[in-house]
Amino acid sequence: MNRDDIIKMAQEAGFMQHLGVIAIPNVLSLERFSAIVAAAEREACANLCEMIADNAVMPTANECAKAIRRRRTA
Repeated sequence: MNRDDIIKMAQEAGFMQHLGVIAIPNVLSLERFSAIVAAAEREACANLCEMIADNAVMPTANECAKAIRRRRTA
């Protein structure tokens, strides 16, 4: 997830941007943003596990967990 992705998700959630400043109009927008970010992260993790499963002879849950944890440093 990069800066452009985050800005796009914030706009989708209803955040407003003016002169480079992003404003959160209400708590519902913040909740929507949180849900959008969580869904994107879940999908990225699921895709990572599918990639491991497609490329491994005997994929394990531990391999998926390790790959997901490595995402923190990427």
